Amino acid sequence: MAKTDGSDVALAKRVEKKPATLKDYIEANELEFKHALGGAMDVSRFKRVLLTAIRTNEVLGRCDPMTIIGGAMTAAQLGLELNTPLGHAYLIPYNDKRRGLEAQFQLGYQGLLDLAWRSGQYKTIFAMKVYENDTFRYHYGLDPDLKHIPADNPEGEPTHYYAVYQLANGGRNFVVMSRQAVEEHAKRY
Repeated sequence: MAKTDGSDVALAKRVEKKPATLKDYIEANELEFKHALGGAMDVSRFKRVLLTAIRTNEVLGRCDPMTIIGGAMTAAQLGLELNTPLGHAYLIPYNDKRRGLEAQFQLGYQGLLDLAWRSGQYKTIFAMKVYENDTFRYHYGLDPDLKHIPADNPEGEPTHYYAVYQLANGGRNFVVMSRQAVEEHAKRY
């Protein structure tokens, strides 16, 4: 039987405890968030926004803490706020039948636009909705064209949505989706 000097016991006692609460997990990862943010946002603000997202969504608060930290880290790396009215990005709780509740990062369209602007590759980029009484026509092909004249007083529900961009090098394009296509896409994803 090998003799021990007690160092293995001391080592076992020093094993770090897992953080007890989500707030503890967030605090334990503050330095990593700060590095990931790279000055895009103050780490204290980022942590407050994250904690607010968790407090305002009970189901999110029950998700596996590591999935919350992982989603938050993705947002930090992109310099985007989570679950705020800015619509940059979201932590969404999902129930995986095998793994239980998990938080998943989802990029919002406003976050996508923000990232596009920051790239410096776009001269113009925007998205619009079209209402029933707007003048709206478009066609694709070799000479694609889009014309939208919004009504002074929009009526009814939106019928279409479109996004337009013009690159800094002069290239440009657009994409149009009907409301039905957008809703079907949302249900699927």
